Amino acid sequence: MNSNEVIKKTIEMSHLSDGFWSRWLVHGLEKADLDSIRHSCTSLEEWVSNWTKLADSMEKSASFLESTLDFHEAEQMYRKSSLYFNLAQWIFPVPTKEKKNLLIKSQEVFHRADSISPVKTEYLELDVDGHICAGRIRIPEHAKGCVILINPIDSSKEELYLYEKDFVEDGFATVSYDGPGQGSTFAFQGRKATQEQLRLFIDKVIDATAERFPDLALNLIGTSTGGGWAIYGSCNEKVSKAVAVSPAIGFGKMHFSDYFKGKFNLYLADGEGAPDFEGLKFLRPVRVYHGGMDRMVPYDGLMELYNKLPSTSEFFEYSDESHCCNFRLNEIRKISSKWYTI
Repeated sequence: MNSNEVIKKTIEMSHLSDGFWSRWLVHGLEKADLDSIRHSCTSLEEWVSNWTKLADSMEKSASFLESTLDFHEAEQMYRKSSLYFNLAQWIFPVPTKEKKNLLIKSQEVFHRADSISPVKTEYLELDVDGHICAGRIRIPEHAKGCVILINPIDSSKEELYLYEKDFVEDGFATVSYDGPGQGSTFAFQGRKATQEQLRLFIDKVIDATAERFPDLALNLIGTSTGGGWAIYGSCNEKVSKAVAVSPAIGFGKMHFSDYFKGKFNLYLADGEGAPDFEGLKFLRPVRVYHGGMDRMVPYDGLMELYNKLPSTSEFFEYSDESHCCNFRLNEIRKISSKWYTI
């Protein structure tokens, strides 16, 4: 499936499937905004135009709030504007000039939110196999631990700002990078992901974070492909605990629709976005969350992997949730914050 076919299928899915939008709704997309333009996005041009107009309007509102010194509300509005710009660029499954420009705009607005936030933000870079992966760290006062956010393929570090918000409010520093096949690494450098590059990326993120926060316990959380790599990271002695939501257990063991296969293949150079778990020594406890209605990650295959984890690991299933347990993510983050400190 080429990029034009994937775009066409993405737009078709956006009209036909309510579940298609779950990811964006739980990351901050307003249901009223979705309802107002969902069915008018019948082409690539309309998709970009509609979401960009909403993002522009939110940016103007945020700027006004900032001018009135209402920094808290301005920060949240800037982040929502960034999310909508992010959604506008996400429709492009390959690097293009328009995708790059929209992502730049998303990041610029996000940085404006950082600039008025009371929480300290640092911007970092990692060299992974000759390509630069951009990262961000959020540091609350008197941080009691650190959470490394491992994002799914085709996402960006700015998309998961609610993860940052929840963990920072609970007293954790957060670390998030765009790895191969993600965010700016993909859009700006055209860097697709391979299993080996993703492995190297996770190792480097953990090493860099341990060096930056030598006195804090390092914890991981990831969903989907990010969940698989969170389990991989639990093999690192520098990690304390890991949380994996609907973790990818190996693409050959998972069930993908033609749409997902076509989309993923444009982000991957070797067709594999999950770790190779064979021969790994699992060191740290992992909390695994599974949706009982998940059609992508089979229960038996997930349990086969789970049974290899340390005995202190735990398995939870939400019978009414699908892949990524989207509508329980807020709950999972809160539970994870408490578990990390036990």
